[in-house]
Amino acid sequence: MGPLDRILFVTPSVRVGAFRCAVRDPRFRDSGPIQYHLVAFPRTGVWIRQAGPSRMVADPRVVTIYNFGREYQREAICPDGDRSDWFAVAPEHALAIAREHDPWAPAGTEAVFRFEMAASDPALYLLQRQVFLGLERGVINRFEAEESVLS
Repeated sequence: MGPLDRILFVTPSVRVGAFRCAVRDPRFRDSGPIQYHLVAFPRTGVWIRQAGPSRMVADPRVVTIYNFGREYQREAICPDGDRSDWFAVAPEHALAIAREHDPWAPAGTEAVFRFEMAASDPALYLLQRQVFLGLERGVINRFEAEESVLS
């Protein structure tokens, strides 16, 4: 079995990658805890259950938000499995982003993001696709990529 993540870009501040897990992969239901503070942009529909009994549909209309170390499980909706592109930030940036948008964000913990999902409007989805594809094709430079991910 190969890796589920393909890393496109890494700096000390950000990482960008693609996650692909087929339904038939034995890791589909549980691929282990999240390795970074990140936001994932689903390319396919999948049920995600983070903590607790409730689950959510992650699809291109929703971004899923994960804290480092977060455990979760998934259930298939689409026969293509779980396909998403993700943007991760270093812990200090995660905390700054969380506090900018959520004055009640916890301080000094691994779980800086209180929310597990947010709506993704077409403009945001297009922007993340442009950044992702620009990195994949090698047409955006390191500084532009890092600034785009952090903003």
